[in-house]
Amino acid sequence: MTALLLHGYASGIYSSRRNAKAAVERADFMIIVAGDPPDFRTISEFRKRHLEAWRVCLFRC
Repeated sequence: MTALLLHGYASGIYSSRRNAKAAVERADFMIIVAGDPPDFRTISEFRKRHLEAWRVCLFRC
């Protein structure tokens, strides 16, 4: 999930729904999710659950 979100940010995709859509339609995202695309709710919940860790990671990187 972390790789999916980081690749999404690097590709200019910030929305959970757009990440989920890209995981079904784009080959680069399909490789990351290994053919098992998560639902947008799963992506959103992951992001909310790990919000503080994301802030630290994104500001240090």
